Formats: sequence, C-alpha cells, structure tokens
Amino acid sequence: MNDIMMAKRNQWTLSAMAAAFKYKPQESVNILANFFAEAIVTHMDDSSRSLKLILHDLAKVHKADIRLDKFIHHFLGSKCFTGSAETKRLRGEDQSTRDKKLLTVIDIILAAEALIMITRHKEEMSTGHHDAFINAIASLQDATINFLRKTHGPALFSLSPDALKAAFRKIFFLDKATHFQILDKWPIEHERLLFFKVAARIPITSDILWQLRVQMSGCDTMMLVEMIELLLVRALSLRAEEYNVLKLTDLKLDFMDTILDLGVYRPLTTPAFPPKYRPPILVRKDIYWQCWKLVLLLAAAEPSVFGVFAWEYMPMAKALIQMLIINRFTFPPETALSAEKDVRFYGDWEQKLVEEERKAIVDYENREDGGNAKKIVVTEANSRKLKDYMRFDPKGHFRYPPESFLKVMESLGRTLDLGKIFSGCRNPDFLLDILNEKGTAASLPWLLEITTSSKSMFDVLPVECVCEMLSNSLMKTPTGTAEKREQDLQKCRNLAIRLSDSVRGDSSDLQNVQKTLDFFCDRLRAPTAADREIARTGLEIVFDPNRIESAIWGTTAVTDQSQCLPETRPEILPQSKHGISIEHLLARTRPNAWCPDFIVEKPCKAVSYTEKYGWLLADVASRGPHFPALKDSLCLQISKALTVESDALTVCAYIEFLATYLTASCFPQSDITVVYLVVQQVADVIVNRRDLRDAILLGRDAVLSGEDVQRVSKVITAFFETFLLTSVEVTPMDLGGTISQLNDTLISTNCKIDNLGRTACLTLTIARALPIITSFTRRTVIASSAQDKQNVLAFCLDRAALFGAKECLSGNSLSSHAILTTAVRECIFRYCGDDRLVDIALHEVPTDLLIELVCCENIPLSNLHKLIRRLEREMDSPEVIPKLKQTVSKNALVTRTLLEYRLAKGLALDEPIPRIVKSTLDDLTNIFSTPFTA
Repeated sequence: MNDIMMAKRNQWTLSAMAAAFKYKPQESVNILANFFAEAIVTHMDDSSRSLKLILHDLAKVHKADIRLDKFIHHFLGSKCFTGSAETKRLRGEDQSTRDKKLLTVIDIILAAEALIMITRHKEEMSTGHHDAFINAIASLQDATINFLRKTHGPALFSLSPDALKAAFRKIFFLDKATHFQILDKWPIEHERLLFFKVAARIPITSDILWQLRVQMSGCDTMMLVEMIELLLVRALSLRAEEYNVLKLTDLKLDFMDTILDLGVYRPLTTPAFPPKYRPPILVRKDIYWQCWKLVLLLAAAEPSVFGVFAWEYMPMAKALIQMLIINRFTFPPETALSAEKDVRFYGDWEQKLVEEERKAIVDYENREDGGNAKKIVVTEANSRKLKDYMRFDPKGHFRYPPESFLKVMESLGRTLDLGKIFSGCRNPDFLLDILNEKGTAASLPWLLEITTSSKSMFDVLPVECVCEMLSNSLMKTPTGTAEKREQDLQKCRNLAIRLSDSVRGDSSDLQNVQKTLDFFCDRLRAPTAADREIARTGLEIVFDPNRIESAIWGTTAVTDQSQCLPETRPEILPQSKHGISIEHLLARTRPNAWCPDFIVEKPCKAVSYTEKYGWLLADVASRGPHFPALKDSLCLQISKALTVESDALTVCAYIEFLATYLTASCFPQSDITVVYLVVQQVADVIVNRRDLRDAILLGRDAVLSGEDVQRVSKVITAFFETFLLTSVEVTPMDLGGTISQLNDTLISTNCKIDNLGRTACLTLTIARALPIITSFTRRTVIASSAQDKQNVLAFCLDRAALFGAKECLSGNSLSSHAILTTAVRECIFRYCGDDRLVDIALHEVPTDLLIELVCCENIPLSNLHKLIRRLEREMDSPEVIPKLKQTVSKNALVTRTLLEYRLAKGLALDEPIPRIVKSTLDDLTNIFSTPFTA
C-alpha cells in the first residue's frame, strides 16, 4: 500500500494497474474501490491528496479504461465502511479525524465525477448536450446521500455539524466554482466552470429535500435552512433561463408545515403545568423568518401546489407574495390595506399582539422554571426567551417582519424575479385576485412601477391591467426631450400591440376581447370629455396600433369647437333714460342675424366624422374576428354612451355605427330587447338634447360640414324607417323585461306604414322623435333608398298616431298619451317645410301654447303667419289679450324685438297684420322706450 501511495515516484506501478483495467476491468474496479476505502479507514495520515492523484494519473496519464461510475458505487458500498473492525477503529478516533476521513470520501467522489466529465462527456457538453452527464451524476449523487444516511451517526463517522454541512455543500456543488480544486491547478479553469455549470442542473427532487431535513435534524437548524435555501435559489435562477431542475410534484404539503416547525421551542423535559393552563407555542424569531423565506421559495417553485396553499391558508405568506408582486418592500403591503384597516390600524394591532405576547412569554418562563419553588421571579428585564422568541401561529394573522428580513426579500425578489413568477401564474391567478379585490384603477401606480422596472412583465399581466395602463399612458401629455417622448410612445405602442393581439389576433380569445371592449366602452360614458376621448383613442389604437402617433399626438386635424361658438348677445344691454333702447339694438344687428341659423364670424373648417371615426365605422367589424358574437353587446354600450356624449362629430359616428350594424343582414339578427334599448337612446338625443340635435341635423355651430349633415340625416331617417317596420311586428310579450329597462312609457298606436293601417309598438320618446326627424329634413323626407316607403312621413301625417296612443302597454292606465308635446310642436313650426304636417300640428293647439309659439325664436315667416292667423281667431276670447300681454312682457327685449322684426317682415310681404294684434302690442308701449310701429 505504501508503494501505491507513493505512486508519483513509482510510475511503473500505475502502468501495471492501467494494464490490469484493460484485461480485467470489473475485477480491477472492485480491487481499486476496496483499496481506496481501506486506505481512508486505516491510514493514519491524510490520504486524500495521494488517492486523488492516483485516480487522476490512472485516468488521464495512463489512459486506464476505468468505469468510474461503477468505481464510485463499489467504493461507497465497500465493507471497509461497515465491518466491525473498521467501525471499532473509527469510533476510537477523535472527531476531527473522523470528519477529515468522511470529507476525503466526498473528495474522491468529486474527483471521479470530474474525470467522468473530462474523459467521457466533455466534447458533448461543450456542444450543449448535457443530459447524459447529468443523469450519470444524479445517480452518483443519490448514492452519496444514501451513504451519508447509513454512516452518519453512532455507527461510523458520527460527523460534526460543520463536517456534515461541508459534505452536503460539496455533494450539491454549492461552493463557488472559482474555489473548487481537486489537485493543484486541476481541473483547469474552463473545465471547472463547465463542470459546475452542468452539475448545477442536476434535478432537485422531493426525496433530496426530505433527506436533508432528516439527516440534518440534529444539526444547527439555521444550517439546514441555509442548505435548502441555496438549492431552491439556484434552481429558481436556472428556471429564469428556461431550465427547470425542480421536480417537486410529489412533495407533500406537510413539508411546508415541517419547515415552519423547525424553530419551535421544545423543552428538554416536560414541565408540570396546572391542568387548565395552555402554554404558548414559541418559536425562535431568527429561524422563523428564515423559514418564511423558504415558504415563499417553495410557493414560487410550485405555485399551483404550495402557492395556492400559502395564499389561502397563510395570511403571512399572502401578504409577502403581494409585497413581491407590487415590488414595494414596506409592510404591510398597500394591497393588504383597506379604508377601514389602514397602516395605523395594523400598527396598533401589531403593538397589541406584541404586548400580549411579552406577557405570555414571561408568564410561561415563570411556570416553566417553577418560579415560586426557586424563589425566582422572571420579569421582562431578566427574561431569557423574550428577546429571541415569539408566538408560533403560521396560519393566524400576519405579523410585522423585521426590517432586515424585508431587505433580504427585496434582494431575493429582484435576483430571482419572484414578482414576475407570482404575477405570471394563472393557476392560481395571484395578480388578478389582487386586482379584483382592490380595483385596477387603485392598483395602477404599482402596476406602472413593476412594468417599468421589468419589460417582460407586460407578457404576464391580465388584459384588464394592460387596458388600465394604456388608458393611463394616454392621459399623459408628451413632454421632455425627443428621446423621452419616443420612450413614452413606444410604451403605448407595446401596450396597444399586446391588446391588439388579444382582440384581433389569430389566437384571440372571446373572453379577452369582451374584457377589452367592456373596459373602454364603459369609459365612453365617463362624465368628463377628456376621459371619453381617452377611451375612444384606446379603442382606435387597439384595432390598429399603426395609428398610435396620429391618435395620441393629433396629426389628424381635429376641429376645436371652442373656436367655433356662435356670437352671444351682451349681458349689459344699451339703455336710454326711458329704458331699453330697441332702436340702438336693431341698428347694431344685421337683418340676417335673425335668421334661424346662427352666424359665426370665422367658422372653422369642419372635419368629416367619417374620416375621424373611420376606425369605428369600419375597423371594429372588419378586424375583429369575434364581432358577430359581440355585436349586440357593443351596440348597447355605444348607445349608452350617447346619454353623456356632447361632441357632435362623435354622436354622428355613434349613430351611424348603430344604424349600420344593429340590424345588418350580414350579421346574426339582434335581440329585440337590444334593438328597442338602442333606438330609445338615439331617440332621446333627438327629442331631449336640443343643442346637440341642432348641431347634427342643421349643422349649427359649423361643427359639421354640409355633406356630413346630409349624410347623418339620411342615416337617421333610414334607421327609424327600419325600426318602424320592426315595431309593427313586435308584441308586448316579445319585449318581456325590456319595459322596465326602457325607463319610458310603452304605447301601442295606430298608424300608416307601407300604406297600410298598422299597430306599432313604440315608446313615447321614439314616437316623438319621428315628427322631429321629419321636420328637420325640411321639405323633403330623405330616404335611405328608392325602395323606402317613407314610413316616417306616413307616421307623422297620421292623426291617430300624433294625437295620442289609445293603449299604454307599460302600465295599467288606458289614458291617451300625446305625441305632439310643446317641444315637438315647436320643432315642427321652426323647421318643418311640409304644410300638411304644420297644419296637423296647428290643429287643436291650446291658447297658451299658441301664444308661446308666436313668441318663439326663428320661426319661418310662412309658419309664423299661420300662427298669427290662428291667433286672430282666438282674439274674441277675453282671456287671450291678457295672456298675450303677459307672455310678451316676460322677455321684454328678446320677445318684443323678435316679434317686431318678424311682423315687420310680414308687412313687407303684403301680409296685413291683424289690427287687434297690433292694438294689443301698442298697449304695451310702457314697457319699451318707443311705441310699437308696424
């Protein structure tokens, strides 16, 4: 044996041994393995270097064909490690010698593993093929761990904790590669780095973790925690490189409980406590917080198993996971707070728990030590456990961790990207749970932070988060340098592309499309115009990200309506010592200023709504593969946006979208409830929103071009034409629950449609919108095509329809409901050019309403003369003249001057003013600075 140990000076011996491997490989391996084991057990001096040198020279210098994997298995199974004589010999040696011999065994195994790589797998590993070597080393690693399990303890080596720790660090290659060395300058640097790189990819199985837990149970607990942490950290860092070495699918949940139990205080002897006393379960603070770190690593390793368990049953783990997701390392995380339970509330709660905990620990020490018997009273000042222990309640309310722990978690979270791991998990969906609980808008600040710090976070965010972030990005005005503006633009582009892929990509999901459209369409009803514009811009760039520059920075010219407002009359009117000077006012006002349409000094160039909203009118249907399934929902949401929208261009686009797609034959037929709800919203704009209606149907305020006015008039008329044909085929039973949703009176009215007597099922708002539509189309009813029967006009000329529905369908009342209200009649007299409809509207007009209509602004002369003649016939009534005086006097300036100007125009057309009306006005001269002169 001495000759072999001195082999460096006796190369002939090694040559003979190499020749033996050539002819008798199996026997030679057994002999060599037993020789190495015997040398370690019986040799008193340090044999590690000599044995490693023999193995190296045999394999590399003399090219011996040694089956090194078989050598290791025979070496670890040698009888020299289990024989009674050898066992007795090792027991008689001191601790340091036993530790040194065990580490020599580990070093021999490492040398053999390195030689396996160099002699057999180096070439294939250099090309990235590691599987063969990994499988070989994994088998040897398991054998080594089993060897330690059998020999560590009273039977043989009985290792010290430090030696056991060093052994495991070598087995799992946890030391730095730069410090690894088997012999002087061997392995060389690139071989050493390659060896460690591939060895780190050996799978970490549940059996390995349990072996560590069992074999290191008698050692320092912190040592065990550190060992498991190193393995999990290395494995998770490799997962970031898309290489998964964690094989923990069969690891039971009780392992997590076992980890948390590591620091629990267990007295050596069981104290005698009173029967009713329940001693607190205590745990060492330093170990406890380190174990929580392991819990988080296990949750990140297997989110669907350990992550779910920790999230649902461990409030402490849930709070820490939330902290990692939002990447804000303050405790408690803001996602765990609420309006009722803020930071102050939890601070007071923690202080209360700490005070109760201190009292319980001091009381426990007094009872444990038998304070009364020993005449020793434990206080907070002399307590031995108060500083190092705390209550153990891992499934109870979360506790405030020390600041040092938060710093460690921050470093670990950034190194392993734990926040991304938890955010990207969809089973369970931790991030979506937070957003559902707190709301996306409230979570926006930290969402922006985590996506800014990690670009890859975009890929793991739920679609609701991406929508909220895009909306927030669109709120910001581009500022700063050109580079900064380009960065902001690129961020918006990335968000838009992500959403665009989920909405119109080949792999788009109906649920994601619905969520995206719901998000932006809900905001089309926002109370502020800015928020509504942001929602429209978001929809536009989602359907076409290439338009992001024009959508955000306005490269497409948009009319500034603030510059196109009509002139307003001065609040301070010219006056004389006798009162208001009408002559001065008339002298300052051009005659055409009294025409029905306002005059703008410098009208802005109008932008076509079809150009501005081409994406809505065309792209939404053509680029969305799920549009047919979502059509009704989208139409309903856009119709609801009409209730708050005040921009004329936008309203025109909405109406044309609804008219185009709601009843389009190329798509599935819309639900009748949706049809009525949508038409009701459009009718509400026409009936109740006067300024907006005048802008889109008259072109008032010069917002719309003449072409757009004509186009939208045709669209609206055709829309109601189609609806009227639908309304005669609907019964109240068809509508079902729609009646309550309409928030209007549902009526059944007789009317003429298609030149036939029909019964139409309408709401009062829709019915009142029809004569208004006819009035605004002037003397020609605009139809959508030559085949249209002009049903709107037929409805308006039907006295049975206009003068009241005979049956109310939305209640028990059978009373008549007048369609020709004051507002509808006023609209007819101001804008209608069809004498038949004007005459019908003039029929049975109450006196009060007749006087009010005479004093209305901007009534065409032909309609005004009809009103005057009708008023003349009413003058015989003694109540008419006082009412006329009262009405004229309510607005001494506007009413008088408008009436004076119109009547004067009437004289110019050789239409005599009824003398009784003139005399009535002459009696009002006390109101004005000059008498009335016709």
